[in-house]
Amino acid sequence: MQFAYHLDAAFCPSSTPGRCSHAWKVKVEANEETVFIRSGAFEIGQSSAPGPGWFCSSEWCEFYEQSEINLYPFNRTAPAAVKLQVEMTQLGNMGTAHNYAAALGLPLVGSLTRDPLPSGFSLGDGSYYSIPPQGGTNTFQRANSASVLQVPNWTIQRGKTTVLDGDVALGVSVDAPLGTDDAAQVRWRGTSTEINTYRDLGVRITFSPLASAISTAPPPAAEIQHQISVTAADAEGRAVLGKATSENRHPLYLMPASMSDRRFGPRDRGGDNWCTRQTYLWIHNNSNLLTRINDISGEHARNIGHRSHFTGNMFDIYHFYTVPGAIPTSAGSNLQQLRRETAKALAGIVGSAQTVRDWVQAERTGLAALLQNTDVVRIYTAYGASGQAISVVKPDGSTVSITLPVGWQHDLLRTGQVSELDLGVGAWTNASSPKLRFDDHFIHDDHHHVTLRQ
Repeated sequence: MQFAYHLDAAFCPSSTPGRCSHAWKVKVEANEETVFIRSGAFEIGQSSAPGPGWFCSSEWCEFYEQSEINLYPFNRTAPAAVKLQVEMTQLGNMGTAHNYAAALGLPLVGSLTRDPLPSGFSLGDGSYYSIPPQGGTNTFQRANSASVLQVPNWTIQRGKTTVLDGDVALGVSVDAPLGTDDAAQVRWRGTSTEINTYRDLGVRITFSPLASAISTAPPPAAEIQHQISVTAADAEGRAVLGKATSENRHPLYLMPASMSDRRFGPRDRGGDNWCTRQTYLWIHNNSNLLTRINDISGEHARNIGHRSHFTGNMFDIYHFYTVPGAIPTSAGSNLQQLRRETAKALAGIVGSAQTVRDWVQAERTGLAALLQNTDVVRIYTAYGASGQAISVVKPDGSTVSITLPVGWQHDLLRTGQVSELDLGVGAWTNASSPKLRFDDHFIHDDHHHVTLRQ
């Protein structure tokens, strides 16, 4: 909480001992506990300033100071009951708290509230925020509502959002004046102007147009908070600052740049490779276990077409074997080539059987390495949809139409066999791992989905 105190004293022409001597005290209590106390004494004469920090006109002198205290320990379960006392004894004016909000026991900025999730963010819980790398901005913008006290004759001037890692300021995402249109970074919401009540002030918390100055390689924090500062001018034009800090939130960062040339699939607006700090570090340290990456999470964990992928710890990787003739950046192309080679192997074509054998062995080896990693908690992999019949020319020159059985990839990976085809690789010992799921909804036939420990 920020507050100010202001002491006035007129020049004293009297020479009577004690008449021109004063004592003052400022005390702040939160939930009946003293959290701030400051006091002093001075003697004022006919024309001289009482001491350092005092400013004088031709008739009187004044002392003004703005301070800040941390009320977080008192606000954990409910808003703190704050009491501000300012007093001055002997002669002179009573001390005046120019921060009217603090004098009432109400902070200028009461609390922060996350805005409802916009369309397209239906899968997330709203607590994930993408932090662009240095020089970058966000494509999709999000804001918070700051409850701001309506104080008589005060004018709200601007709002500022600082991204925090506990007590450490990571960077400023917004520092803008109060605006009036819908595109304004800081603007009032609602129409209530009733004094001594709170009104919502919408303040953007993402980066745009202000670029990020936060170094994200490696990411600096596993959790962040947003602090919104509101600057007002009081009735005498003095600047008054109020702040409120959010609950812990989940930052998302772009994955390691070293993986930027190891992607597959189409790209999503706003990016689809946003990840948690833990995931970033895991990818950086275990890139040898990975092939190519498609989706991790969308910006601010928005929906990019998955039933999951909104917590920054799940990602899709390409198969460990690229079937000859497939497009290396297209998982669908690789699956279609594998389907065709499996059909040809069932028709007795030896070279195709070797290609399918190479695929099975590469997938088993790559998946086993991931399953042995203690940070990997789940892998969804291929089951094998039947699909359309495939026309194959057999070694004897005849043509045959082959329909792959449902679960053909599952059977190949688990047993090395499908229908009458036996690749001679035996059963896979990792097939029954509790971390592994063969997805019989066929969503992961052309890629593997990896989930890391949060």
